[in-house]
Amino acid sequence: MTRSRGLLLAAAVLIVILVVQMITSIVGAVIAQRQATAAAQDTFSYVGDLTAERVARYAGTAQDLVATTASSIEGHQSEFTTDEVLDLLYSHLDHATQVRGAFVGFPDGRFVSVSHKGTGYAADVVEVEPEYSVMRLTYDSQFKMITSTPSDLVYDPRIRPWYTAGAATLNTVWTDPYIQFDSNVTFASATRAARNSSGLQAVVAADLDLSKMGEVLDTLPVGDDAEAFVLSRDRHVIAAPTEYSDHLEEIARTTGEVPLATDIGVGPEAAIDGYADGDVFGEVDGRISLERGFPPADQLTWVLHLEADESALSSGLDKLQLTIYVVTALSAISVAGVGFLMYRVWHPLRKLTVRAHTDQLTGLLNRHAYRSQGASLLRRALARGEIAVVVAFDLDNFKWLNDQYGHEAGDAALSLVADVLTDASRDGDVVARTGGDEFVMVQVIPDMSYVPRVVERVREVVSNTVRTQALGGAKIGITAGYSVTREGMFDLDTLMAEADSALLAGKRTGKGATYRHGHLTEPQG
Repeated sequence: MTRSRGLLLAAAVLIVILVVQMITSIVGAVIAQRQATAAAQDTFSYVGDLTAERVARYAGTAQDLVATTASSIEGHQSEFTTDEVLDLLYSHLDHATQVRGAFVGFPDGRFVSVSHKGTGYAADVVEVEPEYSVMRLTYDSQFKMITSTPSDLVYDPRIRPWYTAGAATLNTVWTDPYIQFDSNVTFASATRAARNSSGLQAVVAADLDLSKMGEVLDTLPVGDDAEAFVLSRDRHVIAAPTEYSDHLEEIARTTGEVPLATDIGVGPEAAIDGYADGDVFGEVDGRISLERGFPPADQLTWVLHLEADESALSSGLDKLQLTIYVVTALSAISVAGVGFLMYRVWHPLRKLTVRAHTDQLTGLLNRHAYRSQGASLLRRALARGEIAVVVAFDLDNFKWLNDQYGHEAGDAALSLVADVLTDASRDGDVVARTGGDEFVMVQVIPDMSYVPRVVERVREVVSNTVRTQALGGAKIGITAGYSVTREGMFDLDTLMAEADSALLAGKRTGKGATYRHGHLTEPQG
C-alpha cells in the first residue's frame, strides 16, 4: 500500500507540474497575442503615417496650383482675357502632373478649363458675350493649338460644387466627392476664390487625377493584401486602389451617385469623426483596419482607411505565438497522457486497495480495515467527549440454513444482512463482517440512554428483513451483544471482546435478543 501511495503521489506531482506548465503556456500565449496586436497596431500606425504623407503630398499639388493661380488673378491689374487664363492654367498645369485639370469660373458665367490629354492638353472655353458659346480646343505638348471645335454643351460653372464651395470661403478648400460632369468618374476638387477690393473676381479649382492617387494607394509598404482607401467624412469613396476603378465606375453608372465605402466592402469597424480621434483600430476575422484623419495643416477633411492581415504586420511575434500554442498543446497532451497512464495504474491499484479492505462477499469492511477505522472512530469520540458503542451481531441457526438450502442461500442471507446494516448506519459509522456469520458495528451515540433502543432497533430491522426476504429465513434470527465506552475505556479490542462475550452469554440465555456487557440477566432494548 505504501508503494501504491508513493506512485500516486509522484503521478499527482507530475500532473501538477504539467498543469502549471500548461497554464504558464496559456498565459504566455495570451500575452503574446496582446503583444502581437500591439506590435501590429504600431506597425500599422507607421504605415498610416507614410500613406497619409503620400496622399497629402499628392493632394498638395492641386492645392498649390489653385493658390498660385488665384494669387495671379488677384495680382493682375486688369481683367484676364480668355487667352491669358488659358496660358496661366497651362503654365501652372505643366508642372503638376498629378493634377488632371484646372479651371476658372467667373461670376458672369464664363468658364475656362485646361486638362492633360495624352502628351498634350485639352481645353473648354465658355463665353457669354456677345452670345453664349462653347469651344473645345486641343493643344500639343508646347501648348500650341491643334484644333478648335464648337460644342453644343451647356455648362454654367456657378452651379457646380467646386464653384459654390470656393466662393463661400477665403481659404483653399476641398469639395465633397462628386461625379464629373457628363461622366461616371468620381472627382474631388481643391477650390479657392480670387478676390479684390470690388469683391469676387473668379473661382479657381483643380481636379486631382484620382486614378493616379489609386496608384499611390497601390504601393503600401506592408503585405501584398494590404489596402488603403481615401474616404469623405460621410464615407463616400474619394480614392481606392486601381483594382477597384472599374467597379466604382459601374456603381456610379448604375446609381448616379458617388459610391459609398460599404459598396466595395469597406466596413465601419474603425470609423472616426476627424483627426482629433487619432488612430482608431478595428478587427474582423484576423484582419485589422485603421482609420485616421489628416492633420489640419494638410487642409484635408478626408479619412484614410487601411486594412491588412494581422499576420503580415507582426510576422515575428505571430511565429512566437504559434510556438507558444504548440508548447501549450504539447503540455495538454502530456497532462492527458499522464492522466491516462495514472488511471491505468491507479485503477488496478484501487481495486487491490478495495479488495484489501473489504469483504468480497458483502462489500463491508473486513477485519483488518475494521480494526483501523474502528480505532480511529473511538479516538475521535474520546477527543470530543462522545459516547460510542461497539455491537456484535450473529445469525442464529445459520449452520442449519447452509445445511438445509446450501451455501448459496447462506451467502445470500449474509449479503442481505450486510445491506440492511449499511442502510441502518450513518456517515462515519463503521460496519464490518469479521468472519462467518459475524458482523460488527461501531457508532457514536449522543446520549447513553439511547444506546439500548438504538442497538435493539438495528437488530430488529435486520432480523425482520432476514425472516421475510431470505430463503429459509423464518427460522433465522439475529442476536446482538454490545459494549459502551466509558471513562478510561476506549480500546477497540477490549470493547469488541466485551461485545462478543455479551453475545455468546446472551445466546445461552436466549437467542434473538440484544444483550449488554455486564447486564446479562435480561435482554436489553
